[in-house]
This record gives sequence, C-alpha cells and structure tokens, in this order.
Amino acid sequence: MHKENLLYRFHIVTIVVNFIAILIDIFFKRYQNVAIESIVVITLSFSLLYLKRKANLKLSAYIFLFIISTALLTQIYINHFATMSVVFILLLPLSTLLFIRLKHSIIVTLLIYIFISALLYVEYLTNPNNHLVHNPQALFNLAYAAGIIYIFGLLYHFSILKTFDDLDDSN
Repeated sequence: MHKENLLYRFHIVTIVVNFIAILIDIFFKRYQNVAIESIVVITLSFSLLYLKRKANLKLSAYIFLFIISTALLTQIYINHFATMSVVFILLLPLSTLLFIRLKHSIIVTLLIYIFISALLYVEYLTNPNNHLVHNPQALFNLAYAAGIIYIFGLLYHFSILKTFDDLDDSN
C-alpha cells in the first residue's frame, strides 16, 4: 500500500510539473516541448487511472518509467542537451529502486544510461557546435554524477531494506 501511494504521488507530481512546463514553454514558444509535455500529461493521466482501477503496482511502475524515460530522452535529443531534462534522466533510476526489484532496476538503469550514451554519441557526430558533447570534462562530470546518484540510491535502498527487516524481526 505504501509503494502504491508513493506511485500515485509520483504520477500527480509529474503531471503537475509537466502542466507547469507546458505553460512556460507556450510562453517561450517552444512548441516541440509543449507537444511532448502534453503527451506526458495525457499518458500519465491514463496511467494513473489504470493504477487506481487495477492496482497493479509493478506494471504501473514500468508504464510510468517508460513514459517518463521516453519523454525525457526525446526532449534531450530535440533540444540538443540544452535543457534540464538531462538532470531528470539522471534522477530517474532512483525511482526504479522504489518500485521494482533490484535486479530489474539495474537493468532499467543500464538501458537508460545506454540510451543517453547513444544520444550523446549521435549529438557528437551530428552537432559539432554543441559544447557539452565536445567537452571531455563535462562528459566526465555527467557520468560521474550519474554514478554517484545511482550509488546513493543503492545505499538508500539497502538501508531501507535493512530497516524493514529489523522492524519485521522486532515484531
């Protein structure tokens, strides 16, 4: 029940954040971003309804991760790594640790990192003016941040499991 409530909150917060982003992007006339964010709001709304009706936490978590990953990776590619979407894609693996098994979380995280690496490589080949992909220090910092964030998530995950095990043993 706790994870289900948390997934509800993730859906609602992400819908609200994307709705605010839609308003901001309309103001700045970034209509490609508006289209992506609108799709996220609509698909996450349906995902939230599915979660309420079926209460299939595992499938809902995968749907949530798929929608958000696809949207963020699309925005990163369309905007040539010039938006804050890069930060969110680094934080996304933390949410996998909350809702799916550790083994599956590691696989999903590796897939996300492989996709972001592929996008960086495509950007490197196609956009010689992009300072991020032609700056080894920036790329190292991006990879370093991704690693630190995920290691922190793993440590947090294991400490939560230990706490729950200790609580269960005490009862």
